[in-house]
Amino acid sequence: MSKTKKQEDYGAKLQESYDRWEHLYKYGASDPFWEDGVNLNLVRNHILSYRRQIEENPTLIGLPEAYKREIPPEVDNRYMARADEIRVNARATLDKYLKDPNYLYIVEHYNDFTPKTREKLHIDNVLGYVSGLRKYIEEDKLVDMRRHENHERYAKSFEDCVKKMQATPPEIVQTSLFSPAVNLATNEIDDEDVAEDDEDFEEDEADVFSEYLREIAGVDPDELAEYDPKGYSDNGNEFYDENNEDSDNDSDTNEIAETQHPVNYVATPIDSDEERFANIPEELKSLKQWTVFKTYPDNKSGKLKKVIVSPVNACFARSDESHTWASYEQAKGYMQRHKYKGLVFALDEGMAFIDIDHAINKDTGEIISPQAKQLLELFLDTYTEKSVSGTGIHILVKGSLPLDSYRRNDKAGIEMYDKRRFICMTGDVLNGSKEIKDYSNEIGQIAYDFVGKRQPVREYKHIAASQSDTDLTEAISKSKQGTKFNALYAGNIGAYPSHSHADSALVFTLAWWTQDPNQIDRIVRSSGLMREKWDSRRGNGTYGSQLINEALSTVRGRQAENYL
Repeated sequence: MSKTKKQEDYGAKLQESYDRWEHLYKYGASDPFWEDGVNLNLVRNHILSYRRQIEENPTLIGLPEAYKREIPPEVDNRYMARADEIRVNARATLDKYLKDPNYLYIVEHYNDFTPKTREKLHIDNVLGYVSGLRKYIEEDKLVDMRRHENHERYAKSFEDCVKKMQATPPEIVQTSLFSPAVNLATNEIDDEDVAEDDEDFEEDEADVFSEYLREIAGVDPDELAEYDPKGYSDNGNEFYDENNEDSDNDSDTNEIAETQHPVNYVATPIDSDEERFANIPEELKSLKQWTVFKTYPDNKSGKLKKVIVSPVNACFARSDESHTWASYEQAKGYMQRHKYKGLVFALDEGMAFIDIDHAINKDTGEIISPQAKQLLELFLDTYTEKSVSGTGIHILVKGSLPLDSYRRNDKAGIEMYDKRRFICMTGDVLNGSKEIKDYSNEIGQIAYDFVGKRQPVREYKHIAASQSDTDLTEAISKSKQGTKFNALYAGNIGAYPSHSHADSALVFTLAWWTQDPNQIDRIVRSSGLMREKWDSRRGNGTYGSQLINEALSTVRGRQAENYL
């Protein structure tokens, strides 16, 4: 090929590359994996390459016109064209998904099938399209949102899934709040207690269904109980550890546990759902703050997990979105028509909720927790009920919790919340009261006494690392914390209640050895504990940055083994 011909070819390719760059910059690509900035810089590299080829093959006729154009600037790899348009389109698509009749059918009949059949019918995969989009919107993942700009792309999957479900006989039914699940394929009753640990939809954050769908989308099921999508510092004490002898929670709890109280409640069984629901305070029934819940089996833990549905649209109820809540009568009717497991109250401003786990002997009905006895004595005349599991206690009062109190004391099995919290209501009263009493003056000190008071978290001064990451991890491995540190670094969370507790253990240990937050962050990222949650937003920071800041601001005077 002659030099002239080569230059013509390179000139044409150069022109095409310029046109391609301009199109990408204005309209973006359809690349399912990479941002437009990455593609723009790749095209820019092509432009540089073709220009170089032209320079290396000069001709008498001169340079092609395209060569005379200005070289495009290098752009940020994260650049996305039409960013705002993509966000708007993604939210519109999510709204269409949630209103799609086929999607609503899938959600409604999800628990009609065993996990094995759901896998065969690809039900979880199809629901994952919706949960995935919700997640992408929350995390502002524009590339992933762009895949959903045309909702019809996935709507056909909903339709096909419904056809398969309708052609498959249902296998599981649950008839009432306190009846067990029945597997129609085996005619066996699943008597596993519902959410035995009584985690009544923790969150001053998002809804349980959001978590549930995240699990379908591929997140570790263990995160269902502890996922915190909206605010680390606002939702409980994930740093609390039962071996932390210096914890306010621990010292207060031990003092309480040693105190004997004359209260001798015995939980008396009630037979029917109607009797129970009749006991629910009329004040609560008058509020439009009700949803319903179902359960589904968690194959990993062997337990049933709770998920919450809005009676308004048959979609996912959210504890921070009142438009997903219904009136009491609407929720009750929806529960009965569709054979849902029970009723859920959405806690909002003005009331406080005390949740006590493992407080009742299920066989005898006796109150066995000293802390529960003391709390029952303190809240003697307000509405108090048994939890769904039959072993926990719910107390509802009027009042607000102090901003600087913790929300949970894991060792004592006590949680306290005053907003954005779902509560499974049973109406199985303990003290006969059907009224929500005002404890505004007392609730603050009670919260400090039972779940603890936060110490102010300050921004810790950045101190550069004194040794490399490798030298630091080797030093810890050889120390007396080595065995447990190595297990954590390898990603072994078996010794901890949850992945978050393991995160806390690793970070606090590292904070004892180094005061460089960047070094702690690097080591966690290189460990087996690293997961997507580390980078999830928490107020002005992330889950990981807040955990590091908390550790660095409290680690002085403490031994790392207290967190192991």
